[in-house]
Amino acid sequence: MLARLRSLALLASLVVSARSAGAELRPVWQQALPAGLDAPKSAPTAAGGILVGRSIAGPAPSLYSVELVEYDANGALLWTRAFAPGGRYDLVNDLVEDPATGDVLLLVSSSAVVGPPAYDLNLLRLDTNGNVLWTATRATALNDQGQRVCLDANGTAFVVGAARGGGTFPYSLPFLFVVSNAGVVVNDVALPGSLPFLDVAPYPGGGVIVLDTYSGVTPNDGSLLRFDAAGVQLWNVPRPVATMRTPIRRRVAVDGAGRIVVAGAALTAPSTLKAWVGCHDANGNELWSQTFDDGTNEDQQVNDVALDAAGNVYAVGCVDESAAPYSRGIVFSCDGSGAQRWMRVFGAAPGPKVQLFSIAVDAAGNSAAAGSESTSSTGPGLLLRHDASGSPRGEFRTTAPATAGQGLIAVFQTSPGDFVFAGQSADVTTGAAQVLAGRVHEQGVPFCFGDGSSTACPCGNASGVLEQAGCRNSLGVAATLRDEGVASLGSDTLVLRTLSTTTNAPTSFVQAAQPAAVALVFGDGLLCLGGALVRLRTVAAAGGSASVGAGSTAAISTLGAVTQPGVRHYQALYRNAASFCTPSTFNTTNGLEITWTL
Repeated sequence: MLARLRSLALLASLVVSARSAGAELRPVWQQALPAGLDAPKSAPTAAGGILVGRSIAGPAPSLYSVELVEYDANGALLWTRAFAPGGRYDLVNDLVEDPATGDVLLLVSSSAVVGPPAYDLNLLRLDTNGNVLWTATRATALNDQGQRVCLDANGTAFVVGAARGGGTFPYSLPFLFVVSNAGVVVNDVALPGSLPFLDVAPYPGGGVIVLDTYSGVTPNDGSLLRFDAAGVQLWNVPRPVATMRTPIRRRVAVDGAGRIVVAGAALTAPSTLKAWVGCHDANGNELWSQTFDDGTNEDQQVNDVALDAAGNVYAVGCVDESAAPYSRGIVFSCDGSGAQRWMRVFGAAPGPKVQLFSIAVDAAGNSAAAGSESTSSTGPGLLLRHDASGSPRGEFRTTAPATAGQGLIAVFQTSPGDFVFAGQSADVTTGAAQVLAGRVHEQGVPFCFGDGSSTACPCGNASGVLEQAGCRNSLGVAATLRDEGVASLGSDTLVLRTLSTTTNAPTSFVQAAQPAAVALVFGDGLLCLGGALVRLRTVAAAGGSASVGAGSTAAISTLGAVTQPGVRHYQALYRNAASFCTPSTFNTTNGLEITWTL
């Protein structure tokens, strides 16, 4: 069969990049829980599921308690636990799973008294079945409430929060509370800020970066601080007010090299906010600071930020139109120097309105943005997928009743092509609310790349990490294989499309039931498929792009004799006759896993 594929791949030249059409994001499961008293807190699990925490009424004698549930990757409820460490008022603030053990860190504000509550901070460590292993408490004369918790590389927990209720300025006293993985309080550090708007992110090798915020009456509007693994401050970089161009900091992220990215909004005029991203080195020195907008003169802000392995920044946010508040959502990316790579805008007045709250990004720059889409306050929760270049890779909307407004407030990638989410649903007529959780899977998941992550390309012709492509050809580019349409046996509109082959290159599309156990050098590229190979069709490329499937050939399910739902694997081979690499005259794309449904 390999000899036959080699002969099919023999033919010619040039490269044009084209944008792929939308693919499919498919729901795997979606669950609804009775409403909590506030927005749910959530975290992914290493097994591909999701943890969801919420504050609920009762049970007596508690007025409010915390309920934590865990769903597995298939949506099965593994366990439910209720916690009331304060006895009267208990509110969930944040949670995270320890990837080393599967234990859960649950951050709770607790009060043992009624009206007005006097809160203490409780950090609970739970085992994989939801049983409490230990509780660490911060209890002062003020209301001690945590906001966010993270784990560093050593398993130490770092909590940022604020003590409130002193009655004099500053009304909030931010702090960093550090607890070992055995439940021992390591440090309790007062932060210099005066507002309860905080964020924290783990720093490579141990310790954290803390984002702190001041009020407008102080000489600075915020600080970026680095702490070591023991909670000892290493440096503090304040942000001075400068002619009303003040970054309002909201989120912080750190890449593997220790570069720190902060995002939020900045005043670019006395009354205009723009989405803002700033970058600092490992010593806190500012590398760059940039504002971004969608081309309008409306207020805009970043709600979440993430980085890929190459140091590119990805962010989501909202546009606040004066005539239609928060009517548009934005997703954008900038490179490691702050130069904008791409921006996508969703929604418009009068509707539907789109708001985006959370973003998940993998090492290769594939992103998923979560938010809401609404008309007159009703509509579904929304997920938007893009590849590293900003090309759309699918959209997903929750199933919303006609009278409900739904929103997804957190999204996490658990494996290639898999995303879990959490959000809320509210009925606008009855006021009844629910907590949502679920998982979606991409119809098409690229695999087997020429970037050195598996078998090396034959002539040092590796592609870039973010490309998710095959090995480079004689034109210096690497070809990709992507999916469009729907892989449904009942209504097959699937299209397989190559990009960046050589111009007019005869291209053979091949199907297999399984991937290769180890990719093999094959021509100037790699063979990604294993087992029996089925040639679907050979077609001539135009401008470096070729396709098979709906609209151009017989349906792919017909060409490949796919009669049952399940997973199939695909790859394309194309002619590249120029003297370039091996004596062979062909190259290959990446592999592509497609999940067929009925």
